[in-house]
Amino acid sequence: MRRLLASSAVLLFAAALPVGTGAIAYAESQAEPTVELIPAFSDDLPLSGAQHGPAAAASEVAAAPWACTVYASDPSKFANTIGFEDFQSCTGTGWSPQRVKVTLQRYLGAGLWQNKKVVDSGNAYIDFLQRDGIYDCSGTGNEEYRVVTDGYAVNGAYHKSVQSLNYLRVTC
Repeated sequence: MRRLLASSAVLLFAAALPVGTGAIAYAESQAEPTVELIPAFSDDLPLSGAQHGPAAAASEVAAAPWACTVYASDPSKFANTIGFEDFQSCTGTGWSPQRVKVTLQRYLGAGLWQNKKVVDSGNAYIDFLQRDGIYDCSGTGNEEYRVVTDGYAVNGAYHKSVQSLNYLRVTC
């Protein structure tokens, strides 16, 4: 007899043995695959959508000759892979060349993150630059991942790092 408890996703099995040996019932926990987005909790980096440029204060942004906005996607799971992407969009004049680097990181605990995969665009002379990556997470168990984007402008003279708005808790 098999029964699935809806609230806890635990499978219970009961086995009836021949008369005289007694009936044995046992419960076995079956781990359901975990795929959950959780809000970013680490404050080591600003969240996706932050701007950078030559302006020192927000009031100076309108007077600056250029500005770049950096984005980091939330990580997503498909089969045994984790997908991630980033982009940077620059406006005005003087920002060129720009570059983006997207990194998938695994949470180690105690505020520490480990780089698992990095994709770098190299310098480009266009106003919108996007990169994406795929990481094979087969057999890694239950982990938390985030996406970090590093945006660069004026050949690396300006730099801004941002993290995804949400982290992915996943069992691979």
